[in-house]
Amino acid sequence: MELLYRLSDAFGPSGNEEQIAKMVKDEIKDYVDEVYTDALGNLIAHKRGEGKKFMLAAHMDEIGIIVTYVEKNGFLRFAPVGGLDCYSMINRQVIFENGTVGVVTYEEKVDVKKELNFSKMYIDIGAVAGEDAEKNVSVGDTAVYCANMKSADRRVFGKALDNRAGVYALIETAKRVKESPFDIYYVFTTQEEIGLRGAKTSAFAINPDYALAIDVTATGDTPNCPVSCVKLGESACIKI
Repeated sequence: MELLYRLSDAFGPSGNEEQIAKMVKDEIKDYVDEVYTDALGNLIAHKRGEGKKFMLAAHMDEIGIIVTYVEKNGFLRFAPVGGLDCYSMINRQVIFENGTVGVVTYEEKVDVKKELNFSKMYIDIGAVAGEDAEKNVSVGDTAVYCANMKSADRRVFGKALDNRAGVYALIETAKRVKESPFDIYYVFTTQEEIGLRGAKTSAFAINPDYALAIDVTATGDTPNCPVSCVKLGESACIKI
C-alpha cells in the first residue's frame, strides 16, 4: 500500500504528468521488456508475447486548475483542468508543482447560491502584489488539490485516486504476471480528464486485439444515489 500512497500524493494534472510517469517507470521497468513514452506523454510498458495484442490502460492524470491571470494585488485567477465543480473548491487548498500552496475562495460580493462560477473565484497564495506572486507562480502553471492520502478501517481516501488506484492495480498486475499467452501492453495514459486524449492516440498506435481500461466509477451505496450494484468493499466490477 505504500506505493498507492506515493501515487496518490504525486503531482500530475492533465497535460503535466511527467512526475507520475517517472514514478511508474521506476516501478515497472524491471517487469517488462521495454518501456517508452510516445509524443503525447503516454507511458507504454511492453511485455512481449507470441499471442494477440492485449492492451491494459489506466490514466495517470488528475483534475486540477491552471492559472490564467495574475492580479496586481497578487491574487491568481484560474480555470479548471478537467471536471471540477466550483462549489467543491471553496476554501480548498491547492498546491503547485514547485510546492507553492494557495487557498481557493470567491469574490466578497458574490451571491454564492446564484452567481458563483470560476470567473468569480481566485487563489490566495499569500502574495502582497503581482510581482510577489510571480516569483512563485506564472500564467499557465497548474495546481492540484493539496491533500495527502489517509486510511481508515482498510479503506483509503485522498486526492487523485481517480485514477491512481487504476495505475496501482496495473503496476501490481505487471509485477505478478510472469508468463502470458498474450503480447501485453501496459499503457499509462495522459489527459484522460480533458478528453481521453492519451487513450485514443495510444490505442491507434498499438492497435490491440483486446483492450481493458482500469478506472474508477460511481457507486450505488451512498445516500439517495442512483441504483447500482457497485458497492465499496464488494471487490472490482466490470462496467459496460
